[in-house]
Amino acid sequence: MDSDNKKKSVKKKSIVGRVIIAIIAVILLALIVIIAIAFDRFKTMMSVKKVGDGIYSMNFYGNDKVDELLEANVSTTDELVNWIIKEQFYGLPITVDEENFGCSTFVCSNNDGDTLMGRNFDYTETDTVVVYTNPEDGYASYALADLTVVGVGGDGINPLSPLGRGYMITAPYMCLDGVNEAGLAAGILELDMGDEVHQDNGKPDLQVYCAIRVLLDKCANVDEAIELLEKYDIHTAIGMNYHLQLADKSGKAVVVEWLDNEMYVNESCVATNSVLTSGEHFDEGDPDDRIDTMMDALESKDFVLSEDEACDLLEKVKNPFAYMDIYTEWSCVYNVDKFKVDIYMDEDFGKAYSFGGKK
Repeated sequence: MDSDNKKKSVKKKSIVGRVIIAIIAVILLALIVIIAIAFDRFKTMMSVKKVGDGIYSMNFYGNDKVDELLEANVSTTDELVNWIIKEQFYGLPITVDEENFGCSTFVCSNNDGDTLMGRNFDYTETDTVVVYTNPEDGYASYALADLTVVGVGGDGINPLSPLGRGYMITAPYMCLDGVNEAGLAAGILELDMGDEVHQDNGKPDLQVYCAIRVLLDKCANVDEAIELLEKYDIHTAIGMNYHLQLADKSGKAVVVEWLDNEMYVNESCVATNSVLTSGEHFDEGDPDDRIDTMMDALESKDFVLSEDEACDLLEKVKNPFAYMDIYTEWSCVYNVDKFKVDIYMDEDFGKAYSFGGKK
């Protein structure tokens, strides 16, 4: 009997030992995951660099969780902020302050046959960050975000302070234009129509601010971008509507709009802040002569411009809202084929900050 008891005791200790080892292994694995995530956050924060007056760069490391974002049914800015707080900030509070902005875009080719997208972002005084992301299950991209939205830069938090660097982790989800390595460029433009968009077609919800991030991560061309957008009910904020300029290296260019609970795709190589879809809403928003100026310039060159000529055209259509203290805060010439962007800050078209590029 003593021998049997000893065997049972040894067996019980062996089972307990294996359980303890399994628990320790799970704890160690959890710690490794936590440390890896924290290390990615730390690397992202430490990657922030000042490139020039009012412009910074940042490499985003780790998982930007776009698939989780698409499943989160985010339909308002508050829901987006809460999702970011939960997924990227360990529950720590952040605030977002949106303001109205004006923009213009055009799409053309250069002499090498590369697709170019020109973009002006017209806004109140702000600092800018160029965000590079390279997700494991998506496309690498360069995109631009306005730092004032999260209170960083200008008279707010110093972008190079620990707090400023931390807040800039939100930037990938606040991007307003960008290009990915597959050959898709996208930009968001405001439509001052007095009504927000809240589609209700029984589809999952997507806040329009998320659109640039999602499209750059997941879509290789305009057709894929349209197909993705059609799967979601789009929502906007601050009493505004928006539309998206999309372009790819095939030369295809469209402007996507959401009107009366429907999505419309317009073949167009230009956009500003007024509706392009024909019908009762056509030209609503802030119509002006920028579209005519861009189209005249493009047609005169058979829609082929050098990068320098594209920059000159952006200068021609800059700053239409100076009477509202809104100025052209950044201008971009995206070379879609070469995965490259030249950025001009604060209407200084003589100095380009260049990112990316492939031979």
